[in-house]
Formats: sequence, C-alpha cells, structure tokens
Amino acid sequence: MKIRKVTLEDAKGICDIYNYYVENTAVTFETAVVSIDEMQQRIKGFLDEGFPYYVGEINGKIAGYCYLHNWNNRCAYSSTKEVTIYLDKDIQGKGFGTILYQYLFKEITSVH
Repeated sequence: MKIRKVTLEDAKGICDIYNYYVENTAVTFETAVVSIDEMQQRIKGFLDEGFPYYVGEINGKIAGYCYLHNWNNRCAYSSTKEVTIYLDKDIQGKGFGTILYQYLFKEITSVH
C-alpha cells in the first residue's frame, strides 16, 4: 500500500468508498450519498484547518483513507480529536486499516 497526502482530485475515489457505507450500513450516520463536490469541500475544510489526511493506494487505486479531526466543537473538547478511517469493502480484514492507522499516528507524533 502506498500512502500519500490527500488531494482534492481524490474526492471521487473517496466517494466510491464512503458512499458504499452510506448506502449499505449505519456507520456513517448519513442517509444520502455524498457528491464529489461535497466531498471536495469536506477535504478542503480539513486541510484548511491543518488536519492530516491521507489516502492509501493499491495498484494506483484508492483503497482507503484516514484523517484526524475535531471530535466536537464545544470549548471543553478543544483538544479532543477523532480518527476517521474507511477502507474499500473488498480489502477489509487484510491489515490495510492497521497500516493506515500506524502511518497516521506516526505522522501525528512526529509533529508534536
């Protein structure tokens, strides 16, 4: 798995992964699929706030992604963060999620 920083051009690949979970599970808490434009805005928002956001590629295709973000906007939670990770449904259970988590945590701890 090749891991790199996300770009706005990755929005389609991210939507392909994320919208599967929107349509087939309850894990996202969303009820409508996310458009590419909306996903680009979400990605831009995280990047503009300085949060780390990475995609993992296998054979040039986005196979998963992960990012760090604020957990809650209330003042008491200002230092509380959440990690989000999604994998293509066809690669679950093969250790790729662990690879993405480890990469993200390494990047976070090397900055602080």
